[in-house]
Amino acid sequence: MANFICPNCSNRLTSSERTAGFGTRPKSCPKCGFGFLFELLDDYYPAPTAA
Repeated sequence: MANFICPNCSNRLTSSERTAGFGTRPKSCPKCGFGFLFELLDDYYPAPTAA
């Protein structure tokens, strides 16, 4: 299971696919529409509301 984070809005999501379908386009953020997401090796970042 891969963990992704958006560099624009800090939205995190978990997905089993690195690309949507069989295309070569990288995943984009479903919340803000930013063009790509960073894949995290481990989901060790605290949630935005955990303060």
